Amino acid sequence: MWVLVAALAVAAALLSAKLAELAPMLASPDLPWWGLALMFFLAEAFPVHLHFRSETHTLSLSEFAVVVGLFLASPCALVLGMTLGSAAALLLIRRQRPLKAAFNVAQFVFSVASAVVAFRLVAMPGDDGPVAWLAAAVGAAVFGLVSVLLVTVTIAIAAGRTRLAELPRTIALALAGSLASASLAILAVEVVEADTRAIGLIVVPVLFWAFAFRAYGQQRRRHEHLDFLYHTMRATQNAPEFRVAVRELLSAARELHSAEYAEIIMLSSAPNNGVLRSIITNSSEKLLLPTKPTPATEAAICQAADRDGAILLPRGRNSHGLDSFAAERSLRDALLVALRREQHAIALLVVGNRAGDVSTFSRDDRRLLEAFAGHASILLENDQVKEQLRYQAYHDALTGLPNRSLFTEHVGTALANDSLDTTILFVDLDDFKTINDTLGHSAGDDLLAAVAERVRACIEPRDLAARLGGDEFGILLLRNDDQADVAEQSAARIVDALRSPFILQGRELQVRASIGIAHRASGTLTADELLSNADVAMYSAKADGKRRYAVYEPQMHTRVRRRHELGLALERALERNELTVHFQPIVALSDTGTVAMEALVRWQHPTRGLVLPGSFMPLAEEMHLMLPIGRTVLREACTRARSWQSAYPAHATLGVSVNLSPAEVQNPQLTDEVESVLAETGLAPESLILELTESGAMADPIATLDTLRRLQRLGVRLALDDFGTGYSSLSHLRTFPLDILKVAKSFVARLDHDAEDLTFTDAILRLAATLQLTVVAEGIERPEQANVLRQLDCALAQGYYFARPLSPADAELHLAETSTLRRALRIRAA
Repeated sequence: MWVLVAALAVAAALLSAKLAELAPMLASPDLPWWGLALMFFLAEAFPVHLHFRSETHTLSLSEFAVVVGLFLASPCALVLGMTLGSAAALLLIRRQRPLKAAFNVAQFVFSVASAVVAFRLVAMPGDDGPVAWLAAAVGAAVFGLVSVLLVTVTIAIAAGRTRLAELPRTIALALAGSLASASLAILAVEVVEADTRAIGLIVVPVLFWAFAFRAYGQQRRRHEHLDFLYHTMRATQNAPEFRVAVRELLSAARELHSAEYAEIIMLSSAPNNGVLRSIITNSSEKLLLPTKPTPATEAAICQAADRDGAILLPRGRNSHGLDSFAAERSLRDALLVALRREQHAIALLVVGNRAGDVSTFSRDDRRLLEAFAGHASILLENDQVKEQLRYQAYHDALTGLPNRSLFTEHVGTALANDSLDTTILFVDLDDFKTINDTLGHSAGDDLLAAVAERVRACIEPRDLAARLGGDEFGILLLRNDDQADVAEQSAARIVDALRSPFILQGRELQVRASIGIAHRASGTLTADELLSNADVAMYSAKADGKRRYAVYEPQMHTRVRRRHELGLALERALERNELTVHFQPIVALSDTGTVAMEALVRWQHPTRGLVLPGSFMPLAEEMHLMLPIGRTVLREACTRARSWQSAYPAHATLGVSVNLSPAEVQNPQLTDEVESVLAETGLAPESLILELTESGAMADPIATLDTLRRLQRLGVRLALDDFGTGYSSLSHLRTFPLDILKVAKSFVARLDHDAEDLTFTDAILRLAATLQLTVVAEGIERPEQANVLRQLDCALAQGYYFARPLSPADAELHLAETSTLRRALRIRAA
């Protein structure tokens, strides 16, 4: 906008400079610049405002002064008078903001200069009669047309949209006003030229025209307001739910008053129930929020309820009792009015921060808000709406479940009844943020609604399920006897119900839950304390590996506190590079030669020493730290592998295997990050093996498949870890572009003792051979296990029998020794 104003000012200055040497059209009388400045000041100080929603366009009698100046003053005096007079009116009387005032002055000067050009193209100095009259009419029309077009373009830029439907009407009105003003001005010039004493005869029709012009504008505005009120009330009454109706009312109140802020405070019939606030501003909206009113808000409600009309708080006012109310909301000016049912106030309506050219709210705005309040009260007055309002205030709009406020209220009521054995289940979804971040909030909302249905189906009708916020749910169990078993059975049903995948928007999604259980205890006195205990138990369940439930015990507080401290230390560990990578060899069963190294993250804690993944990885997932940890491990693994390939020619094709967490599998940037690390370290893509778990893959199979295909095109090898422990791996083996299957340790552990495990492992190997997949057997700890796997033609294995996870230095020593052994075997064979 400032660039536009500057460009317009430069154009106006250049055009005015071209006209500076022109003499007045008539030799006498000569109207001085200060006389024109006075005329322009009066014209712009008392204009007619035409409101276009959030912007305001003004029409004035400036054309009268322009035409008089075209005849009786030099172009230089006309431009100077216009500049000074209009600037004084805009800044001192109408108090426009600097940007608007600068634009209006610039466009006035440009329009006047354009009018002079048009006038002088039609008439020459000394011309009189119809030719001069026609030239004046053309000049006035050009002035009005240029002004309207410049204002329209500016409104379009400021608002980000055009209102072309209103442009023809605005142009027609501007041209009509310009020609009418020009006619009066021509008459005034002719009279003054004949006898300067006759100027008094012109004053009466000019004032009459000014008042008529102003009255027309006011009448037109009233008509627009009535039309707007009619359409607003129809839209509000037809709203599908009360929340939408409130939004419509607030939007209409802002638009009708050209305000930046609108608020409705719904009052409750019970004094202790608080109020419901709904607010819409330029950048945000908050609807039907239960809250306790501040003292300033209570004072505003009382004052508005005691008055028949609206309260006007304009800018520049003297000290007022509601200044603190306005200050709480950062309102420079405001209008307040009570919405009533019969004689009782049911709500407070507030609009504030007047936008547009008009500096602040006026008495006309106050009367308009009073009319609007009368219509709005009708919408809010019936009892059914009140019930709907209360329902929406205490229920979650997404799932239809009670919200935290209603849940806490019911828990408090249950605790007050000593005959009830009250228990709470606190349900938190595991890794929900990963789904929300990768698939978007729409998919996340659909998933939450589907989870709510399963949770509701797992409890009895007398129990209460609620959504506490985000991905947290609460369940209140009410029994007259001991319900410890009932609570655990309910929790087990919920955990089991969430094991099956969800089919949403054509996608198969997987989400699990951790549940905390808290029973009424002698020391538990409030609903918040019982909820807090259930929350602590839920975190304990997460610490034990997620996808399970835990019953609250007092010592859990210490565990949760330590877990919190560990979480803070883990965040610092990333910053301080305390995370290291160890490597476990993967060997060929045929000759026990090392073919690859699996990278395993470790935490070298400054005081606890070496911390194993099982102690901190679940916490890292919960804190959403898996992506930065994964990037650290990947870069370190690729760097080491490339170094070892170069240092030991016998291991020139050494591979390195890196585990992917579910968050990394669902990361859309994974392929780009892998490609970047390979390019940075110089490792060949076929030397990198990326391992994913079945649970990580099944969280969103469609997204997983897309990611794996892009990694395959990159040349990276892909492995499915812990094969056989999941529920759906067989159905996806043909779909996922896998290269390697890793048989879980649980099947290998009893391979030499259990016939069923032997049969199952043999079936996996045959299936892998059919699908042309390499098999790695994990967890080999005894030579008997290795021998059985050789007999089953298993190609690769890893485990403590061959080597434990090694530090980078020990891993390099291992490779050096095996490299020497390979050279010795080759020499002996030769």
